[in-house]
Amino acid sequence: MGVRRQAGRRRALATTGGVVLALLCSTLAQQRVAADAPAPADAVADGSTGAVEDGSARDAMAETAETAETAETAEAAEAALAGLPHDGHLVRFDPQVGRAAVDATLASSGVTVAGVIDAAGDSPTVAHVYGDAGALDALAATDGVADVLPNVLVDSPETAASSAARSAGAAPVGGEGSAEAAEQRAQEQAVQEQAVQTSAPWGLDRIDQRSWRLNGGFDVAADGTGVTAYVIDSGVRGDHVDFGGRVQPGVSFVGGTGTTDCRGHGTHVAGTIGSATYGVAKNVTIVPVRTGACDGVHSTFNLINGLTWVVNHHQPGQPAVLNMSITGPLNFTLETFVTNVIEDGVTVVVAAGNQGMDACGYSPAGAPNVVSVGATDWLGVVSGFSNQGGCVDVFAPGEDITSTYHLSTVATAVLDGTSMASPHVAGIVALMLQREPWLTPAQVLQRLRDTATPNSLTGVAPGTPNLMAYVAPGSYVPLEPGRLMDTRPGASTVDGRFAGIGARTAGQVTELQVADRGGVPVDASAAVLNVTVTGAPSDGFVTVFPCGTTMPLSSSLNYWAGATLPNAVVSKIGAGGGVCVYTSTPAQLVVDVNGYHPSRSGFVAITPARLMDSRLDGVTFDGLAAGGGLRLAGYSTELPVTGRGGVPSNAGSVVVNLTVTGSVGNGYVTVYPCGEAVPLSSNVNFWDQATISNAVVSRIGTNGSICLFTSGFTHFVVDVTGYHLAGSSYSALTPARLMDTRSDGATVDRVAARIGQRSSMQVTELQVTGRGTVPADASAVVLNVTVTNPVASGYLTVFPCGTAVPNSSNLNFERGMTIPNAVIAKVGAGGRVCLLSNVATDVVVDVNGFTPG
Repeated sequence: MGVRRQAGRRRALATTGGVVLALLCSTLAQQRVAADAPAPADAVADGSTGAVEDGSARDAMAETAETAETAETAEAAEAALAGLPHDGHLVRFDPQVGRAAVDATLASSGVTVAGVIDAAGDSPTVAHVYGDAGALDALAATDGVADVLPNVLVDSPETAASSAARSAGAAPVGGEGSAEAAEQRAQEQAVQEQAVQTSAPWGLDRIDQRSWRLNGGFDVAADGTGVTAYVIDSGVRGDHVDFGGRVQPGVSFVGGTGTTDCRGHGTHVAGTIGSATYGVAKNVTIVPVRTGACDGVHSTFNLINGLTWVVNHHQPGQPAVLNMSITGPLNFTLETFVTNVIEDGVTVVVAAGNQGMDACGYSPAGAPNVVSVGATDWLGVVSGFSNQGGCVDVFAPGEDITSTYHLSTVATAVLDGTSMASPHVAGIVALMLQREPWLTPAQVLQRLRDTATPNSLTGVAPGTPNLMAYVAPGSYVPLEPGRLMDTRPGASTVDGRFAGIGARTAGQVTELQVADRGGVPVDASAAVLNVTVTGAPSDGFVTVFPCGTTMPLSSSLNYWAGATLPNAVVSKIGAGGGVCVYTSTPAQLVVDVNGYHPSRSGFVAITPARLMDSRLDGVTFDGLAAGGGLRLAGYSTELPVTGRGGVPSNAGSVVVNLTVTGSVGNGYVTVYPCGEAVPLSSNVNFWDQATISNAVVSRIGTNGSICLFTSGFTHFVVDVTGYHLAGSSYSALTPARLMDTRSDGATVDRVAARIGQRSSMQVTELQVTGRGTVPADASAVVLNVTVTNPVASGYLTVFPCGTAVPNSSNLNFERGMTIPNAVIAKVGAGGRVCLLSNVATDVVVDVNGFTPG
């Protein structure tokens, strides 16, 4: 039988002084195979036999890994496996060999068959057998047999100190009637009733902030709802109160006890992923896959069985993550089945291992495309036991980790190890997948790297990424645009409500229900709306504000008689889930929703406040920046925003409504962070004596200010409606031009420049990711879209490419007009947004920021 090498390792093994840091479990050549001990009495054909419970397994594996000589070939590596504890052998058949041929080969081989795992897709059939050396040698040489390997025993990596503490009963564990249990129940109730978890375990506290200065809380905007977390481990105590009934039956490949956890390791891991008090994703569905015995040792056959079961159980399109807090010697056969799970669309998160060595020398830590997690202490020092090296993707808290335990329905324990670090990251993945269930495992891995806190750890070995796992607060959730209100006769909305209700009267306040409509959840804090006025018989303005509050001194949209004008509005959601819309004169209103900010996010919506009014009779909420007079052409005005109108000093960007009025001649206004050069972009285009508004999301510059440049003489009126905290997932950019169809147009990279007027009903696919510093994984972009030179009155709609054109509009315009509007658009297929106009027109698009997925 020829030797078959398994390729596709993510990274080559690091070596030191000619010694490989860990030896490989790979393929067998023509060497003789050591005989097995007699088959255990409970070995049966359905594969239900458990791993041999050999307490020396972990020490033997570590010793072999540390002392093995360099393996230049797979054969030399295999020879080093002889001293590893194992439970029988694994026979791996060629993928094309069918089950009937497998059974015939095994029946005539003289071995005892303990179990068979049927092939799935391109995977091989694997059998667990016991036999003497002669029978195993003969089987290895049989046509259709790829190799015969020891069924190596694999460890659950806690530190020795934690294992000893558990064995001695020294781990802090609360019983049913203990004070600790009562405190735990109180904490659980607090978690359910508060938006922000207080008195959070230090590990949760650590991953939701960039700084190492802990604040005692855990504040994220998602809870893992709708996501499945598979836990390959020692089982899970499903009736633990902290799981709230979210543990599914799962499966066990260890005979006799089902998925019941007799060790505690799996219950602890599952608690960090998704328990109410100690978990990252507090509403995730947990599915135990028991492969480990009561001593924490897993046979390779049981692990392969578990991985195959996950592939068969997982439904296409179901967002899911698999945690494997397990470490063993390098094992390409095992990694093949790990890869199968990833190719099925399930992100696999694994412990890097506790050997204090190169993680690339262990499985599954070094497998291709897994998320390999190292451990740190609460001071940001990499744990001395943690494996490191190029195969580690991120680090997470792994020392003194409190979580659920198996001894009672309220028990807890404190454990150390990369086993405890890995589930922190599995929980983060669950939160990601709740927000964006379409993410592939490759995209999840890249996003974990991109969003991790860089260069904050000490004790990081050379060649190891200095990345601390971070759960972004998720400041914005883009939606497919949906119409929430259209007062015109015969109009329609997403649910038939607020449709055809008639023109609003002068001075009328309309309470528009936003929450629980069009994809906006009941607990959203703010909505991103596009408000359009049409059919107004006279000039006027619209003010949008949270219901239940006093109407502020501000305007969201200014219009003139007969005009059809839109404006983007980011509004705080008020009492009863509504936003209130005031019209100063009679008008028809159309309101579309494009997204929302979750209740716990880096964005804070506030009641609008006027920060600037340059008109001679202008008034602001605090008297500053009022009555300053006409702005001069070619100059910038510095407007302080932090410390005013509810905007704190640690705000990173601000959302304002900019109104240009009383202009002299034509021109444009550009808003940008003070301290930087005026960019090639515009936020408002105006003409003589125009009054026109636009929403702007701008990064805050030097002195807590934003700057406003005008090319012509005009007045400014600026109202603030919210802000993003520094460090939130929203990234405000220096504005950059992504499209300009005009004959003399220019863009940041010359792409989508001078491409000519868009024709009627033409859909233009505009690449936004990978341009103007927008990353490839952006989920939404903040754009300023300007229509100019339209040949007739019409509208323009922006939507994610790859989806149907929605019943909504972002701009409405008249013939010959130049009119802008801010658009917060979901990024669609290929990193593109699509634009459709119902009449021929030129279009200019600038990007001001993005939200990562």
